[in-house]
Amino acid sequence: MDATTVFVIGAVMILAMGWGMVGYLRRPLKRVLLDVCGNEGRAQFWSDFSMVGMGLVTAVFAVSGRPDPRPMEPAMFALADQLKSGLLGLTGSVVLLGCVLARSGGASREKKAS
Repeated sequence: MDATTVFVIGAVMILAMGWGMVGYLRRPLKRVLLDVCGNEGRAQFWSDFSMVGMGLVTAVFAVSGRPDPRPMEPAMFALADQLKSGLLGLTGSVVLLGCVLARSGGASREKKAS
């Protein structure tokens, strides 16, 4: 397999994983954001914003992990390197989103307790 084919396969796999993660988190995230934001409109905006951000970060990391066209290296290793880059981007965006929500959720609970 040539480097271009490996790159395209890797990018498609990472983007599919990213879309899957976005689909999986959409409903629970919206419920949390509704609690944090206080109304449907704000929760919808921040939910959509977060989903787009996760998708874009994943895409950037997926295309930044370009395989080196080394003739002796099996294509599977080049693909694994690209997948690792994309998964790091996806993981980083999910962790960052979780940290932001954890801080916001704490502020929301403090407001309600007052």
